[in-house]
Amino acid sequence: MNIKGWYFLLMTCLIMSSCTNEPNIKKTKTHTTEHPYPTDPVVEPTKAIPSTESMSKLEREKYLYMLYRDLWQNPIEVMQKIGDLEGKTVADIGAGPYGYFSIQLAAYSKVAKVLALDIDTSAINFIENVKKRFPDKEIGDKIETRQVEPDDPKLKKDEADIILIVNTAPYFSNRVSYFKNLMNGLAPNGKVVVIDFKKRYTEGAGPPIDSRIALGEMEQDLATAGYTRIKSDDRTLEYQYIIIARE
Repeated sequence: MNIKGWYFLLMTCLIMSSCTNEPNIKKTKTHTTEHPYPTDPVVEPTKAIPSTESMSKLEREKYLYMLYRDLWQNPIEVMQKIGDLEGKTVADIGAGPYGYFSIQLAAYSKVAKVLALDIDTSAINFIENVKKRFPDKEIGDKIETRQVEPDDPKLKKDEADIILIVNTAPYFSNRVSYFKNLMNGLAPNGKVVVIDFKKRYTEGAGPPIDSRIALGEMEQDLATAGYTRIKSDDRTLEYQYIIIARE
């Protein structure tokens, strides 16, 4: 089985385990976003894909989100859009709940390191567990998890060549301040990549429209924070826009 197939089966099993084991609900990012985790997510992948017939609405939505996210998120095309990743350090801010992009980057690009950053202890523990279970140890070794604060990504000076923020920026209490703080951790000639949902109907994917940030507003926040080279793309992904900003 190739790495992508292995990853999908493992993540499916882990997420379904979280649906059936009735774990404590853990909160991540804000008080309005919750992600259940398995209490002991050590599950061997199988070839069986569970039926959704007996699932609750929440369980079904969570399962289908994982099952079909690749179709609308298109991670391979996103990585191509980011540009040259070889030998780079990528900071994935808001990596939880399941380390989606952190693991994709480690498995399918030539990054040197992925910093998986999240404020949620359970998300960090989950990613740690998943990365240890890859058959190719080098993939897991590329990922370094780090629990951070809501207003502090805890990046060292010039630590990251690329800072990736996917589906997370709307949760920042002060985006301008947060974007400005990122400059300290951004290496010379580095870039910040913000990917988030367009402020329109997206067929069930993404948060409520009234909690989304429009492309123009996100661009303005980056410009106010001090980024002068901002390029946006709202065509590559059907449901989301991609902004690449440099100082």
